[in-house]
Amino acid sequence: MEERRLYSRELINARGRLYHSAFGTVDCFIKDVSDVGMYIRIENMPDNIPVDCDEWIQLELSCMDVIFNMECIRHNSHGVVLKFVKE
Repeated sequence: MEERRLYSRELINARGRLYHSAFGTVDCFIKDVSDVGMYIRIENMPDNIPVDCDEWIQLELSCMDVIFNMECIRHNSHGVVLKFVKE
């Protein structure tokens, strides 16, 4: 199968936490990351993950004291694909 991704991904397994007013706080695992975004695996997936909205999802990494603003591109029953927001 032909690879169609524009950016290569690095497989990782890092803990994180998502924040948003629609679903509150959710613990997650970052499974892969690229220059523009990442795939987040969520054990207890909320039903109300916002896609393409004006309020960004915030991602906090457990291994670093930093928070990223992210936009949800799509989601399924296991996780979400997030894109970095350039401010």
